[in-house]
Parts: sequence; C-alpha cells; structure tokens
Amino acid sequence: MERTPLKEIQPNWRCGAELSPYARGIIKGMRQKGAKFQEIGDALQIPKSTVQYTVKKQPLRQEGKSLARPGQPPKLSSRDERSILRAIRTDPFISYKDIREKTGVSVSDTTIRKCLKKSGYGHWRAKKRPQLTTEAAKARLEWAKARENWGVEEFQRIIWSDECSIQLGKGKGQQWVWRLDHLGSKWKKENIAPYVKPKKVSIMIWVAIWGSGHSEINRMTRDENSCRNGYSAASYLEILEENLFAIYSPEMSFMQDNAPIHTARIIKKFFEENGISTIDWPPYSPDLNPIEHAWAKLKEMIYRLDPDIENYQGSIGDLKDRFNELIERAWEALGQECFDKLIESMPRRIQAVIEAKGWYTKY
Repeated sequence: MERTPLKEIQPNWRCGAELSPYARGIIKGMRQKGAKFQEIGDALQIPKSTVQYTVKKQPLRQEGKSLARPGQPPKLSSRDERSILRAIRTDPFISYKDIREKTGVSVSDTTIRKCLKKSGYGHWRAKKRPQLTTEAAKARLEWAKARENWGVEEFQRIIWSDECSIQLGKGKGQQWVWRLDHLGSKWKKENIAPYVKPKKVSIMIWVAIWGSGHSEINRMTRDENSCRNGYSAASYLEILEENLFAIYSPEMSFMQDNAPIHTARIIKKFFEENGISTIDWPPYSPDLNPIEHAWAKLKEMIYRLDPDIENYQGSIGDLKDRFNELIERAWEALGQECFDKLIESMPRRIQAVIEAKGWYTKY
C-alpha cells in the first residue's frame, strides 16, 4: 500500500514565532516515545531550546493551544462597564463627556467606545426624520393598514406628486478615495476633492410619477403677491392646470402631501370642479411617497451629466438657464424604470410602517 506523505509540520516557521498546536502535538508524541530534544528539533527544523520550552509548558496547555499572556490590567471594572451601559441605554444621545461625569470613570473616548463595542453598541450618526407625535404615528398606522393588502397595481394607479428646490452645490454626494491609512496621506493633493463656492442658484420644480408614466420637469413661478415673493397656492394651481388634465383619468387618484399650498381653498375647489379624486395623506410621511427617493437620484444625475456645473463662469442668468436645462436632462436620464421601481416599493413601505407601529422607518 502506497503511503501518503505527511503534511508540512510547521511551515514558514521563523525564530520567535509560536508553534502550531499540531507541531506541539508532534513534539509531545515524539518525547513520549523517548526521542531526544535535539532529534525532535532536527525533525521539525526548529531549535532544541524551542523543543525544551514546549515540553516544559506542555502540562499547562489545553490541546496544544498557546498560553494566555499577562497584560495590562483592564481600565474599567465590570461595575464601570455596567454603569456605562446603563448611561447610554438611558440616553442614547449622551456624549462621552457626560458618560464620564455620570459614571465617574476617568478613561478616554476610545476606552468607552471599546467597552460599548463588546456589548454590540457603536457610535453612529443619528438618522434625521420629521418629528412624529403619537397622533401622527396613529394616523400613519391606520393609513398603512387600510392599504396592507394592496398589490403594486393599486399603487400604480396613483399619481404621486411633489415639489423640490434644486440648489446648485447641494446633493452632489460624498466622493470616496482610495488612499493609504496613515494621516499624512489624507492631505495629499491627489487625495483631496476640491470645491469652489458656487453661485446661489435655486430652482423650485414640480413632478409626478405613476405606473408606466411620469411628467416633465415643471418649474414653479414665484407669486409676486405672496409674502416675501414666495410660492403660493396660486403658483401651485398654475402647475396643476398646466399638467394634471393631460395625465389624469377617472380610474386614477392624485396624491399630494399636506403642505399649506396644497390644502388651500382654491386647490380644493379645483379638484371638486374638475372631478379629480385625491387620496387622504397621513401627516409627516415623506417615507410613504416614493417620489421622495427620486430627488436624491435626480441630484446625483445632475452632477454625473455635468460635474463642472459649479465652475460655470457665465452670467447668473445664463447659469440658471443652463442649470434648468441640466435638471430636465437629468430627470429624463433617470428613466421610467427607475420610477416604476420606486412605486413597486410601496408594499414594502406599507409593511415597514405597520411593523414600526406608525413610527419611523428606514425609508
């Protein structure tokens, strides 16, 4: 019978390195059979002194594993660690300074962070959401439960609408760079994402999406008769009159949030006179409007199409025209497939609100 050669006992061993449990087992076995230290060392290609030390410490080891080494005593006692855990559970937004004051420990931020990491806690940026009240959460939950059994087809028959102010220099997105870990690499010019302070250009737009369709970009007009020359119900009515008749049909419903310009008397009158069905909308619920996620995609697409738009050197009027054209191009570049996927996410959004009992969701 042909013998299988033994695997390498201690590959790439170097002076000062630890032996593997397998190599220690070989030493123990050879020693029990009467082999001398030098013979074992020659067989394993390690120093005789290493063999002697391994045999000496063998009774203290379990299954050939390395012995625990004495180190610096822990900076925090078990009681300190429990106090820190209580502090952050009581107030998840507590600062490192307040943790030290509340618990009486005198350790660094790093030590506190390591202590909490052992219990599964990390220090993260808190997500921002519109402030919800108990009444608002209840209304959101009721709205979601009423549509819990809806399929995608029902949500596709809703015209989802919203306004957004697109500002030059906002929404560009975080740029990432591959660099070495040491601090000096952070400030090398090839690793820096330079920026210039852009001219102040802001364009208020209105759009709508529905199953297999979407509106064009519509630029809202400021109302000269409104407070501070802002956007009023009259501005909104102008948008509806120009767009809604072309896209609305009797089997559809129109969605808008509860912004004051949406709930004004002239807007309600417009819907009633034209037989346009609207859906009730729960308060503070941008996470239930799929179009909200289109805004971030739109802003990213703007800078993908023209990364240097912020450096435009022409007049402010020319810049506004160019920016407006770029917004329109970016909207069409997103494509209907993007909007369809957002609408198809509605059953998951509904379920998320129900699971959160009307409170905050990841959307």
